[in-house]
Amino acid sequence: MHFSKVLAFILFLSCSCFKILKAQESAAKRPYSISYKQGLGFIIPHREVMQSLSQQHTYRQEVRFEKQGLGQKDWHARFNFPRISFSLTNYRLQDPSSIGEVWALSSGLSFDFVKTRLFRLNLSTHCGLGYIEKPFDPTDNYQNIAIGSQFNIYGFLQTEAYFRLSERLELGLGASFSHFSNNGFKVPNLGYNLPHALSSLSYSFGEKIPQKKERYDSVEEKQALWNIRVGAGLNESYPIGGPKYLASQISLSRSKRLTPSTSIGGGLDVFYNPAQRASLSVDSIYINNGVENMQIGFSLYHQLHFGRFGLITQLGAYLKTEQEDWGRTYQIILISHKLSSSLTAVAGLKTHQATAEYFMLGLQYNFSRNE
Repeated sequence: MHFSKVLAFILFLSCSCFKILKAQESAAKRPYSISYKQGLGFIIPHREVMQSLSQQHTYRQEVRFEKQGLGQKDWHARFNFPRISFSLTNYRLQDPSSIGEVWALSSGLSFDFVKTRLFRLNLSTHCGLGYIEKPFDPTDNYQNIAIGSQFNIYGFLQTEAYFRLSERLELGLGASFSHFSNNGFKVPNLGYNLPHALSSLSYSFGEKIPQKKERYDSVEEKQALWNIRVGAGLNESYPIGGPKYLASQISLSRSKRLTPSTSIGGGLDVFYNPAQRASLSVDSIYINNGVENMQIGFSLYHQLHFGRFGLITQLGAYLKTEQEDWGRTYQIILISHKLSSSLTAVAGLKTHQATAEYFMLGLQYNFSRNE
């Protein structure tokens, strides 16, 4: 699933650049904005069976609401005062008979790289829930071979150059890359990758509020800590129409908070997914449902901290696996939310290069140095 890895990398890169790129800010800002964006693009045929879908243009329409970070939270200043945004987006093919209506609700962050009085260069990242009216059906809709479920994980990357037309109004020109996938919940799951060229109009409103420049750069925990994480998700394997299996994971890791914005760590991961055993049996490879079906790996990870929320990107290598078709490496992308000083909720996905294995929900317990 290339989109998730690209999103994580660009978000990490953009946040790092904020320490170098300094925006020319006014003393006060309007706290809200609403924008309308439209785009023209296509579906990338990353599998040969998707060629028929790629022969049509796609149309994209988005309505977005944004709230400007003004320093109310400590992390706003560290990331150059990003915008928190919410979007409703519609995608449509020239001939929608095989896909129908496609809608998405998403939320994310929007960062300004460069800003002057009349111009700003912006990068935004979103994730959320997508709806596809006509998913694959072996009898009624075999043309849509890309996705087998109506509800899917959705996300996009978007970069725009904004030109100020007035004190409240901006014209934007840019490009976006969007992705739909059910992350192995139901086959087929080839996913949609959609690039679009964009134009937009944005209107700012609300009474101007001074922007707080203070930065609180104390690190909460300077010593390395042990963590244990458990997670689970549902995974369906071929043939189409087969059962869904409960995939699970447990990880033991050690992490170190380097700065208020970043942590790094590494640890041991143990995975158990019955869908792996079912997938191997299709190729006449038979393993037992015990230790043979277990995968063990070692991984390194990086985490960005946005207050109580975080983005974890993890790269690992298998020390033991029977599923050679998935390769020897794996990736995990997680969004985290700190529930207490010791407990964190996580949600995200496990992938193998361009193939998503499953979406997981889980909890992580952080051992304090006194335990």
